[in-house]
Amino acid sequence: MTARARCRACARTNAETAKFCRFCGVIIEPEPVGDELGRGALEEVPPLPSAPPVDGQRIFRELCWLCGLPLVVCVVYAFVVQVWAPSALAATLATASMVAIALVGAARSGSLVASSLRLPRPKDILPVLAVALVAAPTLTLAFHLLQSLGFTFDHSYLLPYERDGWPSYVAYLDLALVTPIAEELLYRGLIQPKLELIINSTEAWIVQAALFSAAHLSPVILVTHFGMGLALGLVKRRSGSLLPGILLHGAWNAWVVATAG
Repeated sequence: MTARARCRACARTNAETAKFCRFCGVIIEPEPVGDELGRGALEEVPPLPSAPPVDGQRIFRELCWLCGLPLVVCVVYAFVVQVWAPSALAATLATASMVAIALVGAARSGSLVASSLRLPRPKDILPVLAVALVAAPTLTLAFHLLQSLGFTFDHSYLLPYERDGWPSYVAYLDLALVTPIAEELLYRGLIQPKLELIINSTEAWIVQAALFSAAHLSPVILVTHFGMGLALGLVKRRSGSLLPGILLHGAWNAWVVATAG
């Protein structure tokens, strides 16, 4: 029986030695079979390059000091306040220590931080505003609920500065500008993305919020600041930028300082 060659265009058969289809005139190409087909597939589709391995031990060591040193600073500050009294100098030194930790971390992970110091994309502005519009009244309601349950918030943020003769604007610079920048850089700019390298993004989002709330060393506001950490972490995840979180964090702190006195 004479072998036949099938035309790929019209599906009609031609003689085995035919170069052109006698029905439609299309060039007839031999079909690869067997090992030739396998070799051709391997040559046409090169293997994808493998992702660089994640150095889990190095990331874990970095996370240890990024998470541990802020807790040490907060514990020392709480001890100083408890033994002596709240002072503008102690608060400023505590903030300066947090800034130093964040800057060292940023210097060691320059590309990671640089990628998040950009304006958010226009399409991300609406989701960021939505988070802010939900988080702000929710946190305010949570504080009022805690007060109705008997918890008191008698802490005055301006009093240490006024008592030490420092101008009140220093308190606002400290609490509503420098502190938000340092904390957003530390928790959302460094800790959260580094956690995402060793655990999934949802777990990293939750863990950074827990660390953020724990650093404030107040059982009363543990839940509220955990919610705040979740909101700010969500803003970072959605926008990919630290700037919206810094703005929201600073606005919230300024409002708290103004209302609490």
